[in-house]
Amino acid sequence: MLLPQNNVELAHANMLVQPDNDRLSSQLVNLSIRKTILTLVASGLASNFAEVMTFFENTLYWYQTLNRNPAKLATLETESRTAVDWLAANALIRNENDTLLVTPLGNAAAMSGLLPATAVQLSTMLRTVGPKLAASFDEWIPGLIYAACANDEFRAERPSRFFPFPSQTSYESVTFWGTKPLPVVLDRNDVKLAQCAHAISLYADGLADRKITHIVRVPGGSIHRLALDVSWVLDGLHKLSTTPELGCPQQVSNQIAMLARRVRWGVPPEALDVLRVAERHSVPGFGRQRAMGLVAQGIATLHDVLATAADKLVQLLRSEPRALALIEAVSSSVGLGPSRLTSAHRKAGQELGIEHLVKACDDALGTEYEEAILAFLQVEAAWTVTILDDGTRQNVPDLLIVLGRQQVLLECKTCTKSPPLIKKEEAWAVIQKAADFDSTMRRVTLGKPAFDETTKKKAAASKDITLIEHSVFMEGLLRVHGGTLSAADLMVWLGNPGIAELERLGGTPTYMVK
Repeated sequence: MLLPQNNVELAHANMLVQPDNDRLSSQLVNLSIRKTILTLVASGLASNFAEVMTFFENTLYWYQTLNRNPAKLATLETESRTAVDWLAANALIRNENDTLLVTPLGNAAAMSGLLPATAVQLSTMLRTVGPKLAASFDEWIPGLIYAACANDEFRAERPSRFFPFPSQTSYESVTFWGTKPLPVVLDRNDVKLAQCAHAISLYADGLADRKITHIVRVPGGSIHRLALDVSWVLDGLHKLSTTPELGCPQQVSNQIAMLARRVRWGVPPEALDVLRVAERHSVPGFGRQRAMGLVAQGIATLHDVLATAADKLVQLLRSEPRALALIEAVSSSVGLGPSRLTSAHRKAGQELGIEHLVKACDDALGTEYEEAILAFLQVEAAWTVTILDDGTRQNVPDLLIVLGRQQVLLECKTCTKSPPLIKKEEAWAVIQKAADFDSTMRRVTLGKPAFDETTKKKAAASKDITLIEHSVFMEGLLRVHGGTLSAADLMVWLGNPGIAELERLGGTPTYMVK
């Protein structure tokens, strides 16, 4: 399906649908038969080897090969068995009595879209340097970018991603990597790898395109395309890091996820919110360098933009229409967009007979939100929920949830002002409010609709607090109320420091419950 956005794209689309098209050829097994089989097992389309072969026998690939080169099909079964053995040997699947089962690591690899070989390389890396990442993540950021480029995704015999060609060879990038801690071995002979990874490292720091090109000799347009590919690999690394087999702390996963966003947008964390809102609202002439210019003047967050005088923004952005468009975009922003889980939550609530409670939590604000969350928590009998902020005690968290020895102090925060993102001062209020409570109690802030990037960055490096966004919290409670997740497991998940991640939550997702 083609959706042209302008006349140029329309002309190209018309060319693509002319009668003389390129011949259609299946690529099902050409890139990676291991990836195809892993996807089949992870998706439940094949639970044994016979079903894998049945799938292949009903594909375009099979019929095309049968017509063109039937002898080639004789090797497919052998190659498939070899692929299954490799996936099992690398703990991506398990073969139990001829039944193929995906492991959590294999499921994460399949969900990420990475080549299985890449997933294994990155998993091995995380096992090796995971403790070092937890101790000093920022020091390893350049090295993680290099590792995201130095795997089979870019360097296999038949890679799925490609490096751009620098305008000239520069050995300065090899020297640059020689001074950085790397989680993988530096390949001094692959200068193009060094230059491209160096370019992305500078790009994620917000350096101007022309300066990056001058340093590493990689064209600016190519850097933007490469950044999308590298951020995609880092997203896959994040998914892998959440699996229990690798034992990565949630803070490390949080920081990897943020690094992926930084590489995707080409700015440090403090500029992410403004840049994303500006792009979503099509603010004219506002890109990463305009965002970095505002950061240099101390205007980093969406709240900073609204707190800055319009004439100063006009001066900094060198255009009154651009400045007014940015103000309008920030003022009309509704957070990072509606949760894709909302409809699934309403349906799950309906099936459980608590749809009115789900709707109340989704719609309520302020003190009414705290009351709605309390009622929703009380559906589960395994824990006890106590109201702490009842009007008689001042400056205390809103709720206390107790299950056995597990205790969670919960502060509920909603944002009714524009922009609707919870700031760090509000997110961290639970620490101050809980000062007189036992230090073993976990401090948790529930934010609706979401937290800003500055807050997320601080939380990702903290061991004292857990931040959880509304839609994620609702998903967890619905899994408990639906009986696919125990209340005790949810309490452990809530107490895990950092930003609560759905990938670490057990049970069956609401959108998968039949």
